[in-house]
Amino acid sequence: MKTLSTLSVKYAEQFPELFALELQDCSVEETADVLNTLPDANVLAVMTHLQSAQLHGVVAGNLLTSKQLFSQSTLDQAAILLARLPKDLALVLVNSVTDKAKQRELRRYLNYPAHSVGAVVSKPSLQYKNTDPVRAVIADLAKLEDQTEPTILVVDASGKYLGVVEAWRLFPAMTSDQTIASLTGEVEPLLAEIDQVTAMANPLWNSRSWLPVVDYQLRLIGICRQVHLAQELPLTEPSPPHVLTSSVQAMVGQMFHILLSLFDLLLNRSKQ
Repeated sequence: MKTLSTLSVKYAEQFPELFALELQDCSVEETADVLNTLPDANVLAVMTHLQSAQLHGVVAGNLLTSKQLFSQSTLDQAAILLARLPKDLALVLVNSVTDKAKQRELRRYLNYPAHSVGAVVSKPSLQYKNTDPVRAVIADLAKLEDQTEPTILVVDASGKYLGVVEAWRLFPAMTSDQTIASLTGEVEPLLAEIDQVTAMANPLWNSRSWLPVVDYQLRLIGICRQVHLAQELPLTEPSPPHVLTSSVQAMVGQMFHILLSLFDLLLNRSKQ
């Protein structure tokens, strides 16, 4: 099949899943020919609905074109494609992405399945080595533009997770020469490999809106917010009653920043 009618192209655009279903009995070569007649955006939408073996054949047989398409894909489209391809071929596609930030995100998808905690990890507001001074942390806090509750994590020189620092503990020590290690508290981290349903049952959510996430070697990966985790749960899994709403978490963050501004004002007055 060399060309498609305008109606068929429109059909692929509006109903990519059904269009992919029409291709299930085609050979890999025939499928590739059909895809080559579609606009790039439509090709990606259809490819996410191809059978795994069919998708593998199309990508492996048209690697240069597949790399170009993959670079244009959204993160959601890319995650679907990676989940349905052999890992060696998926890695080739990820390595071809020139946007380094996007490449890092996709590598995380490769390392952790979509149902795992690792797939919903985000960056902490601030991360420090245990030898860093408290003064530096407070200075960085004042520069934060994000109005959510700040997340402060501490690691050792090799990147292994040591604990968290509750922001309110910084203020009594803001004029001291202490290191951040003296204010670091133990909070049991989540393992990136565990599934999201199991993670949501963790009793620590009763008192925290976020938890640190580590790999099997206890190296810090990032944080998992309770709200984000709840959003990923299947519809059949009711959210536990202790899940905080995003609006409540935003209010907590705003209150913290008001408190930070007051302490900054007091500190400046004491210097005068």
